[in-house]
Amino acid sequence: AKAVFAKGLEAIESAPALPAMAVEDMAGRPKEIIKKGVAEFFVYTIEGTEDIPDGWGKRLVSFKAHKVPVENVFLFEQERFGDQVMRRLSFRNNEGSGLGAVPLPAGDVSVMRSVDAKGGMVFLGSARAKYTPLDARSRLDLGPSARVTIKPVVMDFERKNILFDAKGNLSGFDEVKTMEIRTANFTNAPARLEITRNQPSSHFRVDRVELPGKMKKIDQDSFRFFIVLEPGEKQTIQYRI
Repeated sequence: AKAVFAKGLEAIESAPALPAMAVEDMAGRPKEIIKKGVAEFFVYTIEGTEDIPDGWGKRLVSFKAHKVPVENVFLFEQERFGDQVMRRLSFRNNEGSGLGAVPLPAGDVSVMRSVDAKGGMVFLGSARAKYTPLDARSRLDLGPSARVTIKPVVMDFERKNILFDAKGNLSGFDEVKTMEIRTANFTNAPARLEITRNQPSSHFRVDRVELPGKMKKIDQDSFRFFIVLEPGEKQTIQYRI
């Protein structure tokens, strides 16, 4: 299955390696595709009969949905992505999104952006979508983005509360870092950022936080910043750990 994001969402079952013909009836209208659930599978039945020439395939439009609301998130997590900022699109397969009639099959998704009123498009990336049940969320990871930057910087470092055992050997200390995370949005649309910071130990405390958003601890050794940057905006997160 293939899906294409343009002005809406269009899913297409196809044979991509073969020449393709549209499936239409004698009046030139697209033939109806009847979808029926059988256990965990779906059977797709096409009205009428079809002839397929040798070496050809036929491409069928399974459904169209327009104005599907899509969330655009930029992710930063050095342990997973290095210093790259990763772009993720997501949408929910429900009626509120103009979908939700059937589960969405797994398949390749191409993502494009409108650039003018004449329908001109720019290719943004592609991803492999997983099977998406009704009311579930589909997430498409489109790879690195150079137009949103996130850079952590250590501004100060010291060791405090140094402890020694009875023999005078070093037994422990606190590391204190003052951090800045410098962010910038060079796109022409608002950018939602999720910045994950993982720690080597669960024994840490974050304070003196200054940020244009919110912070949330997500497990015993990780926390995450959530901020939104307007087009062309730069912001700096400051904290001590």
